[in-house]
Amino acid sequence: LILTGDLSGWRGGLILEGGRTYADASGGIGHGDLLLINANLEVNQAINNPEGSAELRQNSHLILFAQATMRALNIRQSDGSAIAIPAGTYNVSSWTTTAEGLGIDPLQIDLMGGAELTLLETIGLPTQGSVFTGQGLWKSASNWSEGIPTDGSNAIVNGSAEVNENIGSSNADNPSRIFVGDNATGSLRVTGGTLSGAHSGNNAGLFVGRGPSGMGEILIEPGAALRSQGGGMVVQLGDESGGRGDIVVGGELFNYKFFRILNGTLTMLSTGSNRSFNSTDTSTIGSQGTLAFHIDGDQVGSLLRSNASGLNLVIDPGAHLEVQLSGSMNESDSWVLMDYTTLSGTFAEGTRFTNAQGHTFELDYGSGDNDLLTVTLVTLNPDAAEPTLSLKPSPDGWVLEYTGQLVSSTEVQGDYQPVPGASSPYLLTPGEPQRFYRAVR
Repeated sequence: LILTGDLSGWRGGLILEGGRTYADASGGIGHGDLLLINANLEVNQAINNPEGSAELRQNSHLILFAQATMRALNIRQSDGSAIAIPAGTYNVSSWTTTAEGLGIDPLQIDLMGGAELTLLETIGLPTQGSVFTGQGLWKSASNWSEGIPTDGSNAIVNGSAEVNENIGSSNADNPSRIFVGDNATGSLRVTGGTLSGAHSGNNAGLFVGRGPSGMGEILIEPGAALRSQGGGMVVQLGDESGGRGDIVVGGELFNYKFFRILNGTLTMLSTGSNRSFNSTDTSTIGSQGTLAFHIDGDQVGSLLRSNASGLNLVIDPGAHLEVQLSGSMNESDSWVLMDYTTLSGTFAEGTRFTNAQGHTFELDYGSGDNDLLTVTLVTLNPDAAEPTLSLKPSPDGWVLEYTGQLVSSTEVQGDYQPVPGASSPYLLTPGEPQRFYRAVR
């Protein structure tokens, strides 16, 4: 197809599916949105389309021979997700670097003869799949846009979902990808079952907080488990486009292969377990990532490998480590935070730091090869008087036992306010709206 006319007055958009299209005239693609589906589009004249966005699906290519300005650009992946390209002006060099960093083929946008591409905004597109909105149980079909996700599908939680039993009949009977907070706000609370999670598939795993407006939270309560199981499966918190994800592990996170903490916090509570790493895949903690441990006496939710090749971690110099203590402790007490195969890099806290409670620690990273990451309490702050908080099952639900003041919020990183009339022990009954709790001084 050859477009030779001036479409500068056309704002209805273009959808090109298959084949090869040439746009040779000024204004040859109009001013609407552009969708390429397994198509190649070559544009030989300048594009000035500040109101229109472009989306490339399947094996599509956009070849530009002149300057181009668009509102936004997304590259749709084979798994149904879309990668929002950050706003900015790109030449061949900067585009190649950005594309490779995002894990996409740089040649999908081919800048020829010194052409540059300017994107005015970063706008994420929703992942394709069944979307959970509102509040309720995972198996409540009415909360899903396309029914309860089936084996091998995409499950997108953009509401407040609770998993209180196994999603499927086995650990293999699960969606391939679970997105929590996909260009929206979402939370997933796992209160029961040990076989639920994501299993197998291309670019599969758990993705928490995706897209420029994505904000996701997962809470795994004691006695429950969530899985990311299968070859190449990832647990990813946040993304490069601004999405933020947080996971709090009080039960068990079966993270068999690797994780990426790009923008958010993985918090291991003292009751939490994350001990299944069995792959040579490389885990990363980026400059906006935090790994946190809440230690209670001698209890710590360490990251542990299950064989001789699991847990290979690269730490960005800007990444953070947080350690919070409760229960009985003494100076010189040590805790193993990680049993790794390889470790590269150090946290921003270095080898000695003081936490928010005023306790001072030394951090031993080990040799970097088949060793341990260990934290030792050097100086105990006697004025810390850290409140305690524990969660125990009861016939009527769950019981919070705490010291200090009980506060709660609807979001992990939200505005925590005192719980009116609360006293320890505090009963949480089934069917209550999802909330997060802390004990403070």
